[in-house]
Amino acid sequence: NLFLGVYYNISVWFKLNNKTYFGTIITFIGLAVTVVLNIVLIPKLGYMGCAWAFLVSCFTMTLLCYFWGQKYYPVPYRIKSAIGYIISAGALIYFTLAIPISNLWISIPYHGILLALYTLGVIVVERKTILPEKWQKRFKLS
Repeated sequence: NLFLGVYYNISVWFKLNNKTYFGTIITFIGLAVTVVLNIVLIPKLGYMGCAWAFLVSCFTMTLLCYFWGQKYYPVPYRIKSAIGYIISAGALIYFTLAIPISNLWISIPYHGILLALYTLGVIVVERKTILPEKWQKRFKLS
């Protein structure tokens, strides 16, 4: 669903550019990817095959929309930053699941610490865009 959300956000280009037929083309390609992968993966993986097919379909649609959008309506997206957030969020999920904690009194602080570290990382990376201008001058971030 992450990539589907990204797709919806970056699909504005073909609406602004009056090329809405690209939305239809991208959707049909996504449909084809979903159907083919469902046929291949569901017999082997069950419901997880359907989930993987949906992920690949949404990722494909996002890539197509991004590359065609850069051709017809270029927007200077910060791709490295976006990929960094996706990877770091994936790592956060991995570390959350890698250490199963059944005790609620230990689990809540552990997850709270992971969330705080992730939030701190976002603040450090985005400090120039989220901190007030007077703080940027004080800490010489400009």
